[in-house]
Amino acid sequence: MDFDEVDRILSRHGLTQEPAFDQVGIDIRQIPDMNGCPLGLYYPDSGNIVIPPDGYESVLLHELGHRHGHYYYNNLSEPYAEDYRRRYQKGSALMYSGGDFARLPKFDALYREGEKGIIAMAFSSPPYEDDIVAFQERLGWYSQGEPLPRIVYSEEGQPTLAIHFTKGVDWLSITGIVLGGMFVAGMGAIGYAIYKVAKDTPWILPLAIFGTLAGIALVGGVVGKQLVKQPSL
Repeated sequence: MDFDEVDRILSRHGLTQEPAFDQVGIDIRQIPDMNGCPLGLYYPDSGNIVIPPDGYESVLLHELGHRHGHYYYNNLSEPYAEDYRRRYQKGSALMYSGGDFARLPKFDALYREGEKGIIAMAFSSPPYEDDIVAFQERLGWYSQGEPLPRIVYSEEGQPTLAIHFTKGVDWLSITGIVLGGMFVAGMGAIGYAIYKVAKDTPWILPLAIFGTLAGIALVGGVVGKQLVKQPSL
């Protein structure tokens, strides 16, 4: 992403005259390592936003949502920022890319009942078919009558397991528990990403995000947003 692309996105969505953004400074630069790779930052004290050069439109809209909520309602919450993004963007948005599986439960608050999401996990080597079947069975232990997540495995590019879920039971926490017991410990899981599906539209998993993770034993990262006097992500 560069400044020209930022201008195009703002113009396309009719946001160039939005008062909340009049004094906002948008900086395109790499974000320092903060236990991983935040996809974007919003600084409440200055009103500035940082987007990395490889950032996504969804990241820019989410951070603008933090500014919009802060400006009008003193609301820096993640649900507000994500709701703002969804006003302007349909389809799937990347919420997290990293390998800190303990953070999975924290993303549950971003989902309303009945909303859809995807967890895509990369491996250093292909998992066995029996392990994937066992993973699906273990998810069933926690279903409480809810439909089980749909598991899609692909070896195109990088061995990747995609878990398509619907918010009801807290599948993010459950997935973290099961992953910790099976894949992380014994199967070479090296990273994962969480996507939020705003609308039911055709979608292809962009495996390229895992390209830099190949061969890494475990990658830490965070795109979880924190409401503090530090930047909102």
